[in-house]
Amino acid sequence: MNAAATSMPRPTTPGYFASHWRSLDYFNLYRLTLAAALVFSGLLFSTSDLFRQSANGRFQSYAFAYLMIAALFVLGIRARWPGFQIQLTAHITADIVLFMLMMSTSEQLASGLGLLLAISIASGGLVGSGRLTLLYAAMASIAVLLQHGFSILGGGQGMTVFSRSVCYAQDISPSACWRMH
Repeated sequence: MNAAATSMPRPTTPGYFASHWRSLDYFNLYRLTLAAALVFSGLLFSTSDLFRQSANGRFQSYAFAYLMIAALFVLGIRARWPGFQIQLTAHITADIVLFMLMMSTSEQLASGLGLLLAISIASGGLVGSGRLTLLYAAMASIAVLLQHGFSILGGGQGMTVFSRSVCYAQDISPSACWRMH
């Protein structure tokens, strides 16, 4: 058998098994699929009133950047470099930042993208075996509140919607949130 034809074994990572890396790979497959769907929906609804005035191009740019970042993450997962926790944290941070940027382009999409962010954080908690899950949730909560605060300051949304974003950030059920109004 030719030495060049045999594949080199992947480097081992102390404390993490192949199943952790496989879970991260599946999580990134979800991210790639979601990014492709976001790029496609941005192209499909480019002429609709779904986005703020002149924000459709920004949404498409953010969705395409999300797709490219997810594609680049495949290389890190395959090489198993950098370490598992660093990669998982980079994945979740990229999700938080890009979802917040996409949420800023459309008031109508903001709540749905916020729920996708919750899925990303829950998946990150499952993949990472519960380590750093509270950090990811805190980062996402702060990001949602900051994004919504900047939206209010920019004249995009009123204060009544702000309490709903607080409910999302604190993971209060929607029915309990509606009763607060």
